[in-house]
Order: sequence, then C-alpha cells, then structure tokens
Amino acid sequence: MRVRKQGVRGAHPKDIVKFAERNTPPGSRDAYVQVARAASVTVDFLVRLNELLMADAATSRRPVHRHASSLDTALTWVMLLPDVAFPDAALSIEIKPKHGLLPSAPGLHPVKQTACRFCMHQLLKQAQGKVVRASAYCPLDLFSNDKARIARALKSLSSTPQNNLRVFSSCTEAGDSLEHSAEHSMAADQLDLVVELLHSHVDLLDDLKAMHAKDTLDIEGVFALSQLHAAIVGFISCSESEQQVEDGMMPVSQTLGQVLPMLSTDLSRQLDMYMPHALLTNTDVNVELWTELTIGQFQTVYSHVLDSFLVATTFKDCSVLLSLRPV
Repeated sequence: MRVRKQGVRGAHPKDIVKFAERNTPPGSRDAYVQVARAASVTVDFLVRLNELLMADAATSRRPVHRHASSLDTALTWVMLLPDVAFPDAALSIEIKPKHGLLPSAPGLHPVKQTACRFCMHQLLKQAQGKVVRASAYCPLDLFSNDKARIARALKSLSSTPQNNLRVFSSCTEAGDSLEHSAEHSMAADQLDLVVELLHSHVDLLDDLKAMHAKDTLDIEGVFALSQLHAAIVGFISCSESEQQVEDGMMPVSQTLGQVLPMLSTDLSRQLDMYMPHALLTNTDVNVELWTELTIGQFQTVYSHVLDSFLVATTFKDCSVLLSLRPV
C-alpha cells in the first residue's frame, strides 16, 4: 500500500492508476498488466497508521531519514499493489535503474552527449555533500544488453546502492511463514543469479528503454516549446477581445510566423533548433518550415511533445521488482 506523505504534492492516486493504464511499455516477450488500484480509506485508518509509523520512529524501526515523515491524513485515497517480497519469495529485489539512454536532442552540451544524467547527478550530489562518494553504477551498463556490463552495473549497485537497490532475502523459516531481512547489497551468488535473469530477459529492459526514448527533445527543448506556448497565450490575449478569450476562442489559423516578432532572438534561435526535431515525431503535421505551422497545429505538436516527455520522465524514475521463489 502506498500512502502519500504529509507535504508532498502530486497527482491523485486514481489519476496515477489511469496514467499507468494509458502508458504501458510496448511489450515483447514480457506482458505488462496494470496491477495497481486506487482504494478509498477512512481518515481514522490513516490517523491510526500514522501513529504506528511514528511509534516505529521512536523505537528506531524506521530508517533515520524517515523519522520526521508523517502521512497525509486528509487524502483518503491510497494505492494498493501486490507484495512481491512476501510471503514465499526467497529473494526479492528492487532496482531503480534510472535513465538508460543518452539524449539525442539537437544542440546538446558536449558533456551530455558522453555522460549519462545519473552519473552527472552523482558527481553533483558528491560536490554538494549529499553523498560521501558517488555511485559507481551507470544505467547505460544495465541497459546495454551486454552480460559483462550488466554484471558491472549490478556489482556497482551492490557496492554503492544508495536508494537504487534494495534486497529482501529469506532468513529463517518460522512455521508456515518466512522472516525476511532488508538489505542494500547482494551476496555473490545472488548477484550472479540476477545477472543471468536480467540478461535472459533483456526485452524487459529494452521495453523500459523504449519508454525513456519518448523524450526526444530533452528538458531544454521542452522548455523552449513551453516558452513559445506561453508567448502564444499572450499573443491571443492581446489580439482577441477579452470575451473571446474567456469563451476559449483562439485564432488557430494564424501561423507561428506571425508570433515570431514577439519572441526574443535567443528563443527564436532555440526554436529553429528544436522545432524541426519535434515535427519529425509528429506525422500528422506536414509543413516545410516550423514557422508555417498554424497555432492550432502547434498546440497539437506541443501537447504530443509534452505528454511524451512526462511519460518518459515517469518511466525514468520507476522501479524494476524481481521476485524469485524456490522451486
């Protein structure tokens, strides 16, 4: 069960489930089924659960960094998901693989063309004192389909797991149930097993990488298009009567070339770089120059780019859960 923490902003659990249902990986050998569901709970249930968590903090059963975290008892919706660690899994592993591709957008800084986002962030976190040492893990290794590189990625995760690896393993058997321990590293035999598993199911990683690839412009390109969108909103407000704007009427037939004089030289330069790339991913629009797009056509292109970016961003931060049961 996932319950939102106090002070955390985000989508409603029902909207999260709907988003996941609309955006599943393309699938190959592996089938993807939406197993999460939103459930309504009472305020009393949340209050009592929060009291239990706070008691756990007092007895140090919760991680230290979560001692001050309390639940949002006003949001009476939670998400329910299968428990992949219990009751009969001998080994359950959670991996947060992060972004498995180098960006391919035009105009990238040379560093972003050779170093992945995760590795750059690790160096930044180390410089800021947020971690003692940077993780040796690189997502590009895990997504490489190369067994040796997958092994290197998992060994690096095991040596510097941070919050990207968690291992639940069976410790002792008590009656019909298994007691589990939560760790942040894998034993050598466990690591070898997971390497074999991931290498034999590379389709899973490929499908995840395909979702990452939906981000075709990187954040800089999406930001440039968002600035153009904001300029268009301003253009509409200036060129249409207040009543028309309130009624949602837009001069959708006017072209972006008519908006261009309103833009800064720097933004125009960025759009010259990013807009042709954005049009390559939208086959519904057929123009030679991006300035020939009508405002209505641009809204369609921008909506597609933004939706794809949000989907990719979501999948860049998802977890892969592996549950291995004895046979």
